[in-house]
Amino acid sequence: MHEIQSKGLSDRIVLMKKTLLLLTLCILLSFSACSILHVPAEPTLTPTAEPTETSIPEPTPTMPPSAASVNGIYVTLEDLDAEKAQLRDAYAALGQEIPDDEALRKEALEELIDETLFLSAARDAGCAPSNEELETQIRSLAGKMGGDDALR
Repeated sequence: MHEIQSKGLSDRIVLMKKTLLLLTLCILLSFSACSILHVPAEPTLTPTAEPTETSIPEPTPTMPPSAASVNGIYVTLEDLDAEKAQLRDAYAALGQEIPDDEALRKEALEELIDETLFLSAARDAGCAPSNEELETQIRSLAGKMGGDDALR
């Protein structure tokens, strides 16, 4: 009987992760869609001073502390640590043996790379949810997790 409960809990955790991934995707895409709608103001002509001979070197972008880069998107060490903690908690909640740190890191990194590839493909495909879809998904997730009070 314990195996049946463990399997049901495992399925719920997988469903919750997929739902959270979808929510994350929807939110990211809605933010990126907002920037597309921005219409720049009409340019105006203003007098400018003559350019000087002084040249300023362009700054080199600093890469964030990352575990990987997928299609130009960084998988940060902070995200990796958070994913490892979630996996560790999931194993503990299921009463399963928690893998060693290296195996847990590998599993977490694979999850994040898959998630990043999924988000990248959705972005490239122009997939953007409406505000109604986002609100419906948020309400659904909140209900599954015990309502708004449980999330606070």
